[in-house]
Amino acid sequence: MGFFLSNEDEEAESSEVLTDADRVELVKAVLASDDEKSKRAICSLVQFREIAVLYEIMKSPSAKAAALAEGGIWEIWHSAHGEEIQKQIERGMRYLASGKASDALEVFQGLMHTYTDWAEPMYKAATVLYFCGKLDGCYRMNKKVVSIDPLHFGAWHGMAMSALQLGRAEEAKDAIEHALAIQPHSPCREDLLSFLETIAD
Repeated sequence: MGFFLSNEDEEAESSEVLTDADRVELVKAVLASDDEKSKRAICSLVQFREIAVLYEIMKSPSAKAAALAEGGIWEIWHSAHGEEIQKQIERGMRYLASGKASDALEVFQGLMHTYTDWAEPMYKAATVLYFCGKLDGCYRMNKKVVSIDPLHFGAWHGMAMSALQLGRAEEAKDAIEHALAIQPHSPCREDLLSFLETIAD
């Protein structure tokens, strides 16, 4: 399983749904100064797949809470089709990390063919293309990702970085603005803002 969910968490999950009051309390807990309390609240939001709430937390003033929410969103994306498929995503990521790009691409493309409306393996394949220097292919594939999931901040970042290196200033500007609107505490924020200034000059 991923960073936030364990098998025990999945077994503990019931058919209950969160109420609006539950969501408010969980958001307060995420924003609390108690790290363990924050992580437990994120676990609950991930367990109930409350991705809209996590997106809102990413826009909060707290960079720490935003980072936890980002991790929760990745967890939901990766686990969309269950634990066994998530393991395949993770295997592909390990291939990429160890320099086995063709093996990684094979894993992600296989998942793309099986789950045609799932943005995540497509995004991962685009990332492989980026690291292989296939920038136009990366840009086009990430564009497909955001057509499926317009809030996929990873894909907007990928489009921005590809467009910048391809010299497509307007496309880069659009992608950067989308990325930062969704993920204002992006780890790449300063670089992206710097790129925006360069484009404006």
